[in-house]
Amino acid sequence: MAGPGRVTRALRRYPVPAAAVLAVAGCSAPGSRLEAPDAVRVTPIGAIVHAPAWSYRSGALVALAPDRVVKVNGLADGRGDTVGSARLPGLGPNLQISPVDEGTVLVSATDRQAVASIRLSDLVDTGTLSAGPRPSYLALDSGERMLPALSEDGATVTPVDLHRRA
Repeated sequence: MAGPGRVTRALRRYPVPAAAVLAVAGCSAPGSRLEAPDAVRVTPIGAIVHAPAWSYRSGALVALAPDRVVKVNGLADGRGDTVGSARLPGLGPNLQISPVDEGTVLVSATDRQAVASIRLSDLVDTGTLSAGPRPSYLALDSGERMLPALSEDGATVTPVDLHRRA
C-alpha cells in the first residue's frame, strides 16, 4: 500500500500527467457542464428580409424587404423592433452602408437608374447618386470611396462617386 510519502514523490516526479488526471476528473464531475452556453439568440422581427448588414453606428440590423429598407433595433436585448422606410419600387438585391457617411444606406434603385441614399436614423430617402444603366448589385471599394454598380443585365459596371449627388 502506498503511503503519503510515495504519492508526494510521484506528484513531484510526474507533475504534468498528474495535473491532466486531476483536470479530467474535475471536468467530468457530476453536475458540471461540458459545453459553453449558446452564443446565438433568435429574435423574431416584423418583416421578411434579405441582404442584411449590421450598422455599428446605429447598433441595428439593416436589410431589404421586397419593396423597402428595414431597420431592426433592439436585437441585443431580444426586442426586435422593426421600422420600415416608405415604399421604394425597383430595389436591387443588396444594400451597402456608405463608407463616407455611416449614417447612410445605399441601395440600387433600378427604376430611377440611380443609387438611392437612405438616412439610417429615420429611413428617409435623401436623394440619389447617378449610377448608369439600370444598376442592380452594389459592391464597395472603400479604398477609392467608389461604389461599383453592376447593371441589371450584368453587362456593365459603373463606378458611382459617393461624393456627387445626381
